[in-house]
Amino acid sequence: MRSVIVMLACAACGRVGFGAFAGDAGGASDDDGSGPGSGSDLSNTCLSPGYGDGFDEASPCKALGMPILTNGSLSTANSTLTISPDANAQTTVGCMRASASFGAAGAFVEISQVVPAPGHTALFLTIGARTLSMATQPPFLVYSDSSGGTVTKGYDPLAMRWWRIRPDPTTSGAIAETSADGRQWTMFATTSIPPATTATLAVFVQTESTNATPGTATIEGIDVCPPS
Repeated sequence: MRSVIVMLACAACGRVGFGAFAGDAGGASDDDGSGPGSGSDLSNTCLSPGYGDGFDEASPCKALGMPILTNGSLSTANSTLTISPDANAQTTVGCMRASASFGAAGAFVEISQVVPAPGHTALFLTIGARTLSMATQPPFLVYSDSSGGTVTKGYDPLAMRWWRIRPDPTTSGAIAETSADGRQWTMFATTSIPPATTATLAVFVQTESTNATPGTATIEGIDVCPPS
């Protein structure tokens, strides 16, 4: 059993959310999104929530909401966000949107590079008192929520380039999915959540003070569908 505490914070706004990732290399098997209750209506497509950040603005994260800058930096070039945590520091660096729409499109991110172990790259949602997250725990990708549920699978940076968490249209729950292209989605995990139309959304990197070579992560877009 491996465990890491994940705390989302920023210097300007204090603690925003909290979650614990615990991976045991177990969890549900892959689902192609075509079975009963799988939400197959979106398994082969991408919906836009009506806003997004393709990182073509001068100030990183401005289109989405606000930056998270605890011991690190953000930069944009060629419509790509580079997240650079400081070495030998406890870091939380990325983008956040408060009161993000949590409709049928859910929240999704295209990640072309994650930080190496022992760092973590995460998609994090706070819905009411619940937190839902997908995060690399190299060599794994872990889904976790604050109710205690976890699903752990080997991380494939090509097949799992896209991550998405969205409402399940057939239940009072949510679906976590991965995709290679932002169109064909594969079930990763499911969970029950309270009904909600908004969520706090964050995409970020975390590293610890013992990490002398934290590396960088690159994000191609948050809530931006692939070109048609």
